[in-house]
Amino acid sequence: MPGLFTKAHAKAKIGKLVHVRRPLLAKYGIAPGRTGKVVEALAPYTGEANPGEEGWFVYVVFELPNQRTQILRLDKAEYEQALDEF
Repeated sequence: MPGLFTKAHAKAKIGKLVHVRRPLLAKYGIAPGRTGKVVEALAPYTGEANPGEEGWFVYVVFELPNQRTQILRLDKAEYEQALDEF
């Protein structure tokens, strides 16, 4: 599926540090220049015992001012369009 991670690709992102390079995440309060970390890879809830290999998401934690955090669930298209890994 275009725009979605495979299970293996999503799981390979866990632990990656990322940098927001475009304002695509501003609607969530995440401005360009902010850094974050991929903390989880999960399949969307389907009610199935064994989720498929396609359609996975990554969860990225961003540290915000005033010791707050924001966790975003991103598909592959959002991840690749908004973030750079470092």
